[in-house]
Amino acid sequence: MVTRKLTCLNDNAQFTEQDAARLCIRCQEPFHPQAGKISRCSGCGAEGNSGKLSCECADGRLEDSGYRCPGCGLEGGAEMLDGPLACPYCLNAVEKPEIPSPKPAAHSFRYIGRVAAIALCVVGTLAAAYALVPQAIQHWDDISKILLPKRTVAKNVQPAEEKPSTIQASQPVEPPQAKPDPRVPEIQDQPLPTAQLQPLDPETPANPPAQNTEAATPTAEASNQPPSVQAPAPKSATPMQKPVAKLTPAAAPPRMSSPAEKPVAKLTPPVLPHAVSSPLAEKPAVKVALPVSPPSVVAPPVIVSFTSSAPTIDRGSTVTLRWQVTGDSPTVTILPGVGAVPSTGSWQVKPEATQRFTLSASNTGEPTPLTRSIDIVVNQPKRPTIVSFTSDSSKVRYGQTTALRWTVLDASEVRIEPGIGSVSASGSAVVRPLDGTGYTLTAIGPGGTSTGTLPVSVDVPPPLPSRYLTNSPPANVTASNRMPFSGNRKDPQALELLAAVQSAMGGKRNLASIHDWQRNDRVYWEANGGWSMETTTFAAPSGIRVESQGTSTAVVFSNGESGWAWSSSQPVRSNLPSLTATSMPLRSLPALLLSDNDPQRTVALAGPSILLIADNHGDRVYLKVDPSTNLPQAVSWTNPDGAELVETYSNWRQGAGIMWWTHMTRSRNHQEFLRADVINIHANQGWTPQQIAYAGP
Repeated sequence: MVTRKLTCLNDNAQFTEQDAARLCIRCQEPFHPQAGKISRCSGCGAEGNSGKLSCECADGRLEDSGYRCPGCGLEGGAEMLDGPLACPYCLNAVEKPEIPSPKPAAHSFRYIGRVAAIALCVVGTLAAAYALVPQAIQHWDDISKILLPKRTVAKNVQPAEEKPSTIQASQPVEPPQAKPDPRVPEIQDQPLPTAQLQPLDPETPANPPAQNTEAATPTAEASNQPPSVQAPAPKSATPMQKPVAKLTPAAAPPRMSSPAEKPVAKLTPPVLPHAVSSPLAEKPAVKVALPVSPPSVVAPPVIVSFTSSAPTIDRGSTVTLRWQVTGDSPTVTILPGVGAVPSTGSWQVKPEATQRFTLSASNTGEPTPLTRSIDIVVNQPKRPTIVSFTSDSSKVRYGQTTALRWTVLDASEVRIEPGIGSVSASGSAVVRPLDGTGYTLTAIGPGGTSTGTLPVSVDVPPPLPSRYLTNSPPANVTASNRMPFSGNRKDPQALELLAAVQSAMGGKRNLASIHDWQRNDRVYWEANGGWSMETTTFAAPSGIRVESQGTSTAVVFSNGESGWAWSSSQPVRSNLPSLTATSMPLRSLPALLLSDNDPQRTVALAGPSILLIADNHGDRVYLKVDPSTNLPQAVSWTNPDGAELVETYSNWRQGAGIMWWTHMTRSRNHQEFLRADVINIHANQGWTPQQIAYAGP
């Protein structure tokens, strides 16, 4: 495509045709196409504001719908850009581009007008010449009457004394066929007889050749075809013999002269016919047909078609309108929401309710608009329907679980609160209610919002006496007072409390399904105020690995019987003390809570909500249970150096079917020295004790 460069005649600014301003096709006021562009919402048809939607349509988008003249407010489509070009800087006329372009059909009328004007000038000139030439010839005839007789006398040519032959006016002499004189305009279908005198040359010798001497004298008995009149030839050459003029038909009849006037020869062009009685008779009128342009007829608009892609749609869907209008430059509009459109095209609309769209077409030939309408029926969406929302148990004991089941129709989003969140339109979920507030289901759809509540009561046990709430494990437990293993001894009260903890953690079956897990923690050390990353990996039955990365890397591993330690500062394995190696697996809560199934462990009740768990190595830990939730609250044990270590858990979250703590604090002899926040937990990844028993990072 050739880019046409234009030059402003006012300030010589140069620019391309695409950057030029346009003159309005109606008021001729200049405007910039970008400034006059109209954008409307594809949904409701509302005009945009500064490139943004001015309506509240959720799915609407701005689409270009034409241009508007800022001067007269005329709106239209691409035809608004057909006006003359103007300078985008000073808005004055611009120099025409040098690249030739084909003249549009609309300009052919100018060319026809110019040709018609030239033709009128030529015809007028010919008409004036036609009117003046006969007068000029008549004047020339009058002058010849005076000049030619004098010339004849000067040459001693005496005319014959015979009377000239007379020609009746009622029977004009028919001229012979002769070539038309190009100096006289030809008049069609009006043959006029003329006669012309052809004089004999005065220098003719006295004895001419023999000729027919019979004189043709016209009489009243002459036929309708008049014969040619010929003067009699002289019988002998005598000085007194007069020259005889021969009369032959000519292009114009001769003027009748008086008897005393002698015939003379005319050396003039043939004259136009005129009345015999008067040489100044009126000339025949000449009618000239001038080309007249036929009046322009504007074809009225005709709505050929106006259809939609679908007569019925659902709310939120779009439908395409298509139309075709014929006629000379029709103005076509579609309301509501569309506006001015081309004579042929399509447009997508998104009605929110049943809507009637009307197409109007008009032009100068039909000022009264023609209209045609179509109805688009919009099906309104239904409000979501909660078919069912139930629970397996309407009343549970504290820490127990129940299953919620639901079915919802015509909903795009379903949520259950508290603690569940977004769910599918139908399904079930296992919950552990902590109080009796119940659950609320909210269904949201295009037709509105529906809610349903499901009360679930919880049998909460009475709180423990206040003297037991602050009980802590016995302090200063040393190796010398380690509880000897007495076989698979289980305290029934302790087993009942342990069962409540297992239920609160997700159930004994879910706890037993966790074969391995890995937890990544961000650890803050109170001693130096630094942070480190700690990764703890457990692999059943008793493999555990703790890797800490800070300024250096340290790894501790135990298989429940023995273990080792490794550091990046001293990359050599060193054996762990026996007490440390055997007690490390007791700090894995999922495995610790299954101690009732381990024949190598004993479970006893050390106090209200406190369990004492020991193994065959004599290692033991104290598990303190939160009486309000039955979740583990703290685990304490004694270090080989005699220091009492306590881990306190909070911020429980569910994952892989069981509960996990996400925040932990560790204290030594009641002095906090470490805080850990869980970053992520991965369960059942296939880890084995052999896979995690490697040194180094």
